[in-house]
Amino acid sequence: MMACAGGQPGTDAERPVLFSVVTEPIVCCPNDPDDAKTLSDVAGAKIDEVFIGSCMTNIGHFRAASKLLEGKKDMPVKLWMAPPTKMDAKQLTEEGHYGVFGAAGARMEMPGCSLCMGNQAQVKEGATVMSTSTRNFPNRLGRGLLVFSAISDGTQS
Repeated sequence: MMACAGGQPGTDAERPVLFSVVTEPIVCCPNDPDDAKTLSDVAGAKIDEVFIGSCMTNIGHFRAASKLLEGKKDMPVKLWMAPPTKMDAKQLTEEGHYGVFGAAGARMEMPGCSLCMGNQAQVKEGATVMSTSTRNFPNRLGRGLLVFSAISDGTQS
């Protein structure tokens, strides 16, 4: 699979990315979906809030988050979660993941767009956010934010 990063098709800034050779996660930096860097390039950035949700997440992302959060309390960031569908929310509840999220202090939003579109809730003004939403445009998740976008390739289940 191949994609372009860092420019418009046909320009000198266009760079092919072979996902088969990507060795670490890639994030899009605030607030430009074309400003892609490796996770190690942005390590140390202060993150205030995290959003796991949007139509690009799948139930596997929530299961993985549950595994990471098991037994955790007093998270150093505010964690927002919104499964994409009511069916996912029901399945995650039945599997016990909502209990893990609640115990860890996550804020569970209604399934759907939620924070991704800033239409049900918004993060704290001026925060720096790591988000699984598909876009990190200015003011999308709230006012005056810096938003890193971390989107999976969708192969998790």
